[in-house]
Amino acid sequence: MNLNQTTKAIIPPGASYGEKSNSPKPSPALLDADLIDALPYVLREGVHLLVEPNDKQVFLVSALALLSGVTPNIQGVYDGKLVSPQLYVFIIGDYGTGKGGASFARHLLAPIEDELEREYERNCKAWAALDAEERKGSRPQEVGLVIAANSSASAFIQTLADNGGKGIMCETEGDTLAQTLASDHGKYSDVLRKCFHHEPVSMTRRDVDRSAKIKRPELAVLLTGTPDQQRRLTPNVRNGLFSRFLYLTIEPETSFRNVFDPSKASYEDEFKKLGVEVYQLYTYLKGLDEHIIFCCTKEQEEAFVAYYRKKLPIFLSATGQDAFGVFTRLALIHFRVAMLLSTLRIYHSLEELPERIVCTDKDFTAALRITEILTEVSLDVYHSFPDSKESLEADEPASEAEKLGAELVRSGMSIRDAARHAKVSKSKLHRYCKSLGVKSGNKGGTPTHKESPLGRWDSETVGRGTLQSIDNQTPKASPWIPSQRPIVPVGNPQPAILNAKSGKV
Repeated sequence: MNLNQTTKAIIPPGASYGEKSNSPKPSPALLDADLIDALPYVLREGVHLLVEPNDKQVFLVSALALLSGVTPNIQGVYDGKLVSPQLYVFIIGDYGTGKGGASFARHLLAPIEDELEREYERNCKAWAALDAEERKGSRPQEVGLVIAANSSASAFIQTLADNGGKGIMCETEGDTLAQTLASDHGKYSDVLRKCFHHEPVSMTRRDVDRSAKIKRPELAVLLTGTPDQQRRLTPNVRNGLFSRFLYLTIEPETSFRNVFDPSKASYEDEFKKLGVEVYQLYTYLKGLDEHIIFCCTKEQEEAFVAYYRKKLPIFLSATGQDAFGVFTRLALIHFRVAMLLSTLRIYHSLEELPERIVCTDKDFTAALRITEILTEVSLDVYHSFPDSKESLEADEPASEAEKLGAELVRSGMSIRDAARHAKVSKSKLHRYCKSLGVKSGNKGGTPTHKESPLGRWDSETVGRGTLQSIDNQTPKASPWIPSQRPIVPVGNPQPAILNAKSGKV
């Protein structure tokens, strides 16, 4: 597969971010049917269980974050360091846009949480049966999977330490974490930044003579919230937390859901059944004495480096040097997603794991596609900040290229395509069009399903995952990936990997 080219997107090109609520918005984002088929069993079946398009995409990205938090003892070497699969994800959408799909991913953890609670109850009963002398200072420590986002800095580190340095932060209101980090007792943004890279964290409380030190934390984070809540968490693009997150933006649905659809009645039970395999994987990995090492093939490594070397200047031309850290961490996230997908797939096939996991071409490609699409979202989120490259150019007079670009946008072209034709940066054109009240790719009106070149979910035949393509059109290019190729199915066990030097398969 040619890594220098993109495929159909989960997020439609031209999607806006952070506009006022009364602004026209694009069609709902779509999942790619080929990508769904390429996912490991737990993720694929979870997507197929759901009816609503927004729920499907929110579930997928949320599940990646949560499942990355229950895969202990998996490591891979990246840039000379051992890294684990843990991811930070923020689902962004206005109120009532379908962010609740993250709750279905949370059901996958239910069997693990239930067993941890039963284990704690057993330990408490055993402790209570001891005599008074034996009970002194030995009360069982409650170990949980999910750490509350409203914890104080010391409580957060202590809980993470009690959990063996591993945990998941899952919060449906992004404001909860933002407010905690802004409070005097909750300033642990630096801890979250360190945890992303597995760097040591510690705390000392002299008032209770207690300290905690975590040599190698493994923390996964899943947050959902509105655009305003996301900005309160990371007020500017230079905030270190911003570049550590993957983002998914959700657009409002265009019609009222069938809230009485009988297939939805069994959602919780069905996802808990899928969670049994997650529980078995977690238990298996937790019981290992040695780490399992994940690695890519030599061909994948060469293609990976060549791909990101080529894309770096394109990405920075759309953002500026301030976003260098965003790009490099997106590459790391690609590696982590591949690690997670490979672990899920191999365990489902074998019910155990080898000492060394070699990434399949299927998982390497699927990880690239997911990361590539969410990179576009990161760019949209980046450009929504007041101190992004877009605002640094705010006081400059409009150039002829900008004016040409605006006319192309007004005629119906997307900002990305117009910027390419007019030879002006997307961010600059976006700001200029916004100042004129010109909307991207829709002639000033709300786009219809037929206007999307990506395909749509047919409201009558969608069922569980049926994707209806529109005229088999090739999707538009990514804003930072200039080339485009025909859609290639990724359902085969071992798709070919592009030769990084020759450009041939």
